[in-house]
Amino acid sequence: MSVIKAYESAPTGEVIDLGSISAAGGASNVLDLLKLDGTFATGVVVQSTVALSTSSNLTMRIEGSVDNESWSNLDDSGVDTSISESGASLFSFDNFPVAPIRYVRAYMVSEVGGSGAVITNKAMVGG
Repeated sequence: MSVIKAYESAPTGEVIDLGSISAAGGASNVLDLLKLDGTFATGVVVQSTVALSTSSNLTMRIEGSVDNESWSNLDDSGVDTSISESGASLFSFDNFPVAPIRYVRAYMVSEVGGSGAVITNKAMVGG
């Protein structure tokens, strides 16, 4: 997986391709939220488009990290997202709590009832 520097790849408001995930336990490319002035973006939107083939359900989450090694679910309640049909989902995070979140990625937790699901991920940064 590659690290994409958001502010070198695209200015605020432009779509950044994070790549696809095709297996449980897999992650998208990592988005580095460090700005050119040394501060961090205060928010990010990730769009994950799921194409299910024979699988009936998959579970995914958007994760954040300060060091690109240890990852945590960015959902306020820590709940993963279950998806049972193909389509797009938007995940929006702003005003990151506690410490700045430097890295963001999408992660496929599990796939139940089949195989072959693909999650395609794109992001926009702000702040």
